[in-house]
Amino acid sequence: MNRGTRTSQRNSEDTRGQTGFDFLVGMSVFLVTVGLVLSFTPGMFEPFDTETGPNMIIADRSASLLSADLLVEETTRPGVLNTTCTTDFFDTDPDDPNCRFDANGTELNAALSVDDYRGLNVTVESSGSVMTVDGDRLAAGRAPPATADVVVGKRSVLIEDEQGILLVRVW
Repeated sequence: MNRGTRTSQRNSEDTRGQTGFDFLVGMSVFLVTVGLVLSFTPGMFEPFDTETGPNMIIADRSASLLSADLLVEETTRPGVLNTTCTTDFFDTDPDDPNCRFDANGTELNAALSVDDYRGLNVTVESSGSVMTVDGDRLAAGRAPPATADVVVGKRSVLIEDEQGILLVRVW
C-alpha cells in the first residue's frame, strides 16, 4: 500500500503542464497572428473608405438600371436591349412613348436619378469603339476630365444581334 502512494506522488512531481519555452512559442504565434490580422483588415475596407465609394455604387446601380430595366425589350430578359428605346435614349429627340424612361441621355443625371454635381457618361461599345444603330451613336454625357477619379460600371448587352458593353462612367 505504501508503494502505490509513492508512485502517485512521483508522477505528479515529474510531469509539468507547461515550460517557459512552450509559453514563449505560444505567445509568439499568437502575437504574429494578431499582427497579421490587424495589418490586413484595413485593406478589406479600403474600396469603401475612399472618395470613389459612392461613385462605385452609382455606376453599378446605373448600369444595372439601364441594362435590366430602362432599355430592355422585356424585363425578364436583362441585357437584350430594345433597339427603338435604346436609340431614343441616346438621341436628342426621343419620340417613342412606350419606353420606360422619362428623361433621356440629354438629361443623363435626371434619367438615372443621380445628383447633378456628379459627372456621368454612358456609352455602348463594341470592339473598343462606340456602337452606332440606325445612324445614332450610342453615347451620352460629357467625357470625363483627365484628372478625375473615374469609376466604371459595365454590363454585357445585346442589341440587334450584336454584342456590346454598356459602360457607365461616374466621377
